[in-house]
Amino acid sequence: MDLVSVLALPAMWTGGQPSEIVNTLLDALLRRLRLDLVYIRLKGPVGEAPVEMVRVAQSRKPAAVRQEIDELLDRWSGDDPQKWPAVA
Repeated sequence: MDLVSVLALPAMWTGGQPSEIVNTLLDALLRRLRLDLVYIRLKGPVGEAPVEMVRVAQSRKPAAVRQEIDELLDRWSGDDPQKWPAVA
């Protein structure tokens, strides 16, 4: 049942703004997979900063905020987007 609802997401996204699509995807992943945290970093247009979004489960109230998560990931992946792994 959860897989069917995830597969239905693209139909909801038709004509939507990219930020709305990403927000819906993060919310769906958090709920469907029962995750504590969902973080996404997308490459922006050339010369622009990457787009970063985070969702945290309501049952969790972590001390880490998005900036702290960003810093941890930057230490792991580096601050040069050209050197980031394609998938992490």
